[in-house]
Amino acid sequence: MKNDVEENVYQELRKSNNPIYIWGAGMMGIKVKNRLTENGIGVEGFFVDVDHFNGEAAGEGEQIYTLEELGKLHDRIDVVIGHGHYERRGVLSGLPFVHQVYMIAFPYLQYHSPGIGEWIGNHRELYDEIAGRLADDQSRKALHAYCMVNDTKDAECLLQDDILVKDMFDFEELHLTEEERYADIGAWVGDTVELFAEKTGGRYDHIYTVEPDPDSVERLRECVRNYESISIYPYGLGSEAGEMFLHVDGEVRQSTSLVSRGDGGSQLMIEVKTLDELFEKDSVSLIKIFVPFLFEDILKGGEKCILRDRPRLIVNISVENGTSFFDVIKWLLDLDIGYQIALRFDMAMSTRFTLYAY
Repeated sequence: MKNDVEENVYQELRKSNNPIYIWGAGMMGIKVKNRLTENGIGVEGFFVDVDHFNGEAAGEGEQIYTLEELGKLHDRIDVVIGHGHYERRGVLSGLPFVHQVYMIAFPYLQYHSPGIGEWIGNHRELYDEIAGRLADDQSRKALHAYCMVNDTKDAECLLQDDILVKDMFDFEELHLTEEERYADIGAWVGDTVELFAEKTGGRYDHIYTVEPDPDSVERLRECVRNYESISIYPYGLGSEAGEMFLHVDGEVRQSTSLVSRGDGGSQLMIEVKTLDELFEKDSVSLIKIFVPFLFEDILKGGEKCILRDRPRLIVNISVENGTSFFDVIKWLLDLDIGYQIALRFDMAMSTRFTLYAY
């Protein structure tokens, strides 16, 4: 049975007499369209709120409109926004030709973790223990917001400034220095490497990047070709060494993940190592892990490294079964190496729930 908040959005859109447009020109917009189509809602097109845009929606070959073009085409439209861009609602709602802006919290179905409220009811002691051991009140608010959005699909609870950071490195307790030995796990095409270099002013000891997707590795190499003191490891990471399948979500490589079994979307076998194996001889001071569904395995495969170096950690903990991060937080605290644990969102979206250990 669908949640009332989500179903109310679909009901209102089905009754709308206005043309319906989706904000966004990438894979997120395509996922939003899929959810609307499944619920019997037709979409007029996609748009971006910039002066000009040359391109097509990912994988669809559809026209992307600008706000100027929409204002000339229509007197009145309804807009749908997917996760990560809820902040655009205020700007778009103020436009004279925009009647209503709707938000869909989980256009990517695989990233929704329902039933957290029921889980908490059955594990209240663990929830209370973890909440009580978090570093600050903002972390407890972020934890509550994450549980609420997964239970209710109401994105409003994510729009709280004190649980958001501007970007993953903006958390005040990281205190980046010129001596960082930074491991970027899930480096993709180098966007977070560039962000790290920007935050450190290009002054660091070494950067280690880990990315299993061969296509992404090639783009990563091009992105960092002028960087000094950087290593690229084309592997997956897990709790133990072995092999896994690389799963690609759609023809456009905007979303990949490692899965234990091959299927129609699995493209190739990937060699998997552990953090302990990869950094047996190299120390690290900061580790970022943004790998869908595998953060727990990656951390536990790096226990020796973590105990040895006590690196600060930046870990996306939202994309998994929805509740295992409670056990991971307890595991990190029980290592008894003085970690404090904070929780934030680096975007106002459910899939950007981030753990900081420092």
